[in-house]
This record gives sequence, structure tokens and C-alpha cells, in this order.
Amino acid sequence: MHYGEHAIHAHYMTVLIFFFLGIMFLLLYPLLKERSKALGYTALTSGIVIMLCSLYFVIIHMSGSSEGVLRLFRIF
Repeated sequence: MHYGEHAIHAHYMTVLIFFFLGIMFLLLYPLLKERSKALGYTALTSGIVIMLCSLYFVIIHMSGSSEGVLRLFRIF
């Protein structure tokens, strides 16, 4: 692997870690909601935001620019 390929691989691994972190927040939602409603909703919101941000970066990098995001919004 060349240096650039290592950098791309590391970037995708970082995005993947954040995606799974978002899933972990979503899985913690029922447990935290039992203790406190506000804490549960904070975990739910954090999980959704983290997952959406990681998907946003994947879309940008797969398209090479922000045009991929615009194409995605045109589909919907």
C-alpha cells in the first residue's frame, strides 16, 4: 500500500468507528430512559446525529465532492 491508500483506509475506519458509536448510543437509549427521560432522549439524539454525520462523510468521499450530497437530495 502507498501512503495515500493508508490515509484513505484510516479515514474510513474512523468513520466506521463513529458509525458504531452512534449505534451504541441508540442501543443505550432504553437503559438510560429508565433512569431519566432526558438522559434517554440525549442518547437517542446523539446516536442519530453521530450516525448521520458519518454517513454524510461517506457520501462526500465516495463522490469526491459535495455533489454526491446534492445528488442524494435530488433523489428524495
